[in-house]
Amino acid sequence: MILVVSALLALLAPGCAELESVALQVTPTGVVLDPGASAQFDATVTDPLGRPVSGGTIQWAATGGTITAQGVYTAGDTPGPYQVTATETGSGVSTSAGVSIRDPGASPGVITGITFDWSTHRREAPGSDNWPITWSDDDHQYTSWGDGGGFGGTNSNGRVSLGIARIEGDPNTYVGINRFGGYNPEFSSHIDGKAYGIISINGVLYMYAGPATNVTSFSQFRLYKSTNKSQSWTATNVVFQRSTYNLILPTILNFGKDYAGARDGFVYIYAAAAKNTSSLAIQARGEIYLMRVPIADIENQAAYEFYTSTDPANPMWGASAARQPAFADAAGVSWNTGSVIHVPGINRYVLVTEHTQSGVSNIQMHEAPEPWGPWTQFSRESQWGDVQKTNFYWHFAPKWFRNGGVDFTLVFSGFSENDSWNTVDGSFILSERQP
Repeated sequence: MILVVSALLALLAPGCAELESVALQVTPTGVVLDPGASAQFDATVTDPLGRPVSGGTIQWAATGGTITAQGVYTAGDTPGPYQVTATETGSGVSTSAGVSIRDPGASPGVITGITFDWSTHRREAPGSDNWPITWSDDDHQYTSWGDGGGFGGTNSNGRVSLGIARIEGDPNTYVGINRFGGYNPEFSSHIDGKAYGIISINGVLYMYAGPATNVTSFSQFRLYKSTNKSQSWTATNVVFQRSTYNLILPTILNFGKDYAGARDGFVYIYAAAAKNTSSLAIQARGEIYLMRVPIADIENQAAYEFYTSTDPANPMWGASAARQPAFADAAGVSWNTGSVIHVPGINRYVLVTEHTQSGVSNIQMHEAPEPWGPWTQFSRESQWGDVQKTNFYWHFAPKWFRNGGVDFTLVFSGFSENDSWNTVDGSFILSERQP
């Protein structure tokens, strides 16, 4: 995949100076190396028509290892996520590609990489973002959006604070129908807030939503319930105040159709620790905490317990005061926590969140054998995708795993033109080791 960063550069042409849009391209991205191993990186500068721009030179820099003037990176001895940076000296424009150094003592993951087919990209619902998604017992998927009109609407036409859509069909022919709010909805929305976690269990929809919009949503998150497929929603008494728990905007682990693939009788909820609540910013050092609650007690806040272990091989549960992060990353995690899903067939858990900077398509993906880990990174990219680099949220569609879980459809959204419903198909790269 090619990482593209666009900027306006002043380029001196014979006889005149003018502004042109120039792209600095760095390949490859998402490289994973063993300590001491090497990889060749390349960088080119092109004009808006894709033609090479000459006259400048590329200066390389890197963390976690060394890089030559020719772009050959050699990994150091310390495992972790790092960056390779190219700078075009004539313009001063630079961009970075992610590179990860494996821990040689860690067990390899079953999912070792990921590819996307951008010819399948589809965009709907301009002006509406977020889109966490679940699969219910009626064989439809349900997804929430924020601050827009949903399918058929725009940022202003049909705009609601929080809406719910029903997604009918397969990955190639699906249609979105505004069930709760939005343009020409089946029922009106009555919730002011934002949700990044939604689940269907025994035909009942649940979601955790923060109030209002932007950083106001960081103040708390409340559990909502719908027994009529989002015709209406009821606020429960389960409320997590940031002032008490220091957690923000959770996501819910999805297990197939109507939670039928669940590993046990619990619901698993992930929430990022609040580190910066002044803006929609990366929360760094990133820490995601894990809660669980018996399905039958999901509306009883006293029944919620936190993951308290420092060893994923020995999971323990207890009070918030003893909690330990189930996932951590020095480069941070998203203000919306991200998403976590169980991949059927492969039988692995995949966590997707941001890193380093929010809203610029910086994505990291990790897989694990259990909901609490241990997590192994299989992809980390800066400015991901063959679309505008403004994404901040990704969620695999639970109904649309295919080929034993190897093939998938990913839902994503962000700012600007990605302030919309987006899907793209792709495939996991697997190790030879079976789960």
